[in-house]
Amino acid sequence: MRKLLICLALILLTPAALAAMTGTRKFPAGGSVVSVDAFEVAWPFPQLKLEGKVYEGSPGLQIRGARGELLMVKQLPINAKAYMLLEQRTGQVVRLWILTAEELQELSPKSSGLIINTPLGTIEF
Repeated sequence: MRKLLICLALILLTPAALAAMTGTRKFPAGGSVVSVDAFEVAWPFPQLKLEGKVYEGSPGLQIRGARGELLMVKQLPINAKAYMLLEQRTGQVVRLWILTAEELQELSPKSSGLIINTPLGTIEF
């Protein structure tokens, strides 16, 4: 019985351990990259100023740091880039992930510059 529980625990924890070792985080669709401007720990819900707009935090607001740790509102780094997920019905912030430089580069929109194809090769502006 003990061996079965150990095997089950290893099977369940392996994907999380692999994701932690590789450092890749998956973000849900529908969010946006924002800049953390300010915050206020207010009752009943915290107020977050993101990209110049004030949002209310949801009752179950989760804030994850760049290393994946759970942060409290007072621990939010100002001027950091974050990935924000809003609750559609209320407009409250449900999840907020502080981004690393690599994640920010991956999530930022790719600029479609001018591309000229010539017989000598491709030129991008």
